[in-house]
Amino acid sequence: MEKRYPDLYVLASLTAYPFFLRNGYQKQQETGFWSEERIWIPCVMMQKSLFPIR
Repeated sequence: MEKRYPDLYVLASLTAYPFFLRNGYQKQQETGFWSEERIWIPCVMMQKSLFPIR
């Protein structure tokens, strides 16, 4: 954290979503992407603040 990035972002699978919620991440938006086989993979963009707001 030498550069003091204020937030972490993760593109979580629907299976991993509860794990990230329990660990302080907040849902930003539902999204997804197409696999190489043209299968839609739903995901959730999540964010976690690393430093408290003063």
